[in-house]
Amino acid sequence: MEDEIVYPQDGDFAFYADDQSYVRQGGAGSYHNDQLWERFCRSVLHSQRFFNTDAKALIAQLFENVDAQRNNQKQSPIYEIRPGDEQSTFYRARVVAGRDQIKKFISDPAGQLGVPPERLRRANRMNPAGIACFYGAFEIDTCIAEIRPTVGGLVAAGRFELTRPVFVLDMTKFEAPIRPMSMFEKAYFEKIEQWAFMQSFMEQIAKPVLPSDEYLDYIPTQAVAEYLQHHHKIKQERQPSKIEGVIFQSAQLPPSMNIVLFGGAGQLPEKMQRPPELSALQIEAFEALANFGNQQTNPGIRYADGSLAFHEITSAQFASVQTTFGSKEGAEEPF
Repeated sequence: MEDEIVYPQDGDFAFYADDQSYVRQGGAGSYHNDQLWERFCRSVLHSQRFFNTDAKALIAQLFENVDAQRNNQKQSPIYEIRPGDEQSTFYRARVVAGRDQIKKFISDPAGQLGVPPERLRRANRMNPAGIACFYGAFEIDTCIAEIRPTVGGLVAAGRFELTRPVFVLDMTKFEAPIRPMSMFEKAYFEKIEQWAFMQSFMEQIAKPVLPSDEYLDYIPTQAVAEYLQHHHKIKQERQPSKIEGVIFQSAQLPPSMNIVLFGGAGQLPEKMQRPPELSALQIEAFEALANFGNQQTNPGIRYADGSLAFHEITSAQFASVQTTFGSKEGAEEPF
């Protein structure tokens, strides 16, 4: 009873009591939220992809008050990471396309390892093509595994650090069953259903996707990332804030964790090449232009000088689960 998490100011009721007995039942389902998610996916995949008010309303319903959830350690899935915190440092890796590219990484590691230029940004799990997103991992081995390099290939990796606070949605907080709650607690059924949905959504964003399926399978999670970044507001003491990143389990090396930073939070400060022989007035104007660009993007990371390292891939490991393809009676059939 002493360890129970109760927030009376939020309308919570105590679950445990001396005069009651308890029997654990099966986990609660999330049928309602699962239906919302299916409708949302159908809407953005096969109905209307841009300016879709129906999809926005569905996803808002799924993530409403998610910052009020708490796990058994009294931790919220949404929290702030500040420079110097344990999770404020992470790694990013890229495959080196040929030995000639090594010089480019050595001369400009930040530019080569950071978010690509606008026209070169490929669609990924949390971003459409052209949209800035920084994908990193908290461990170097996870970072390398996520880009799936070939044996014999060469990978360049470096360390990055946050330069300002960012709020993140940590999907790994939903791994454990939801904490016991009194059914009289405020929004009891909504919290139970949302927790169950978040567990299934956590599995969706972490599961591997085949290259042939990436275009369509990434669209729902890309839309969720855009909603969290631009529309979802979290209540803080100072002022409403927005989510600028998501932490989730690695698909290639579980239970290690990845981090994705949206927009400016995952971008480096812009460095413009200043032409030589400028007058003092021209230099001042040039620097003012660069500062204006940084104010617009509000960059949130920096490259850790001297952290560049090259890794030659000597072997790969594969995990598998045996499966069969059978008839309705369960008998195995050959291909």
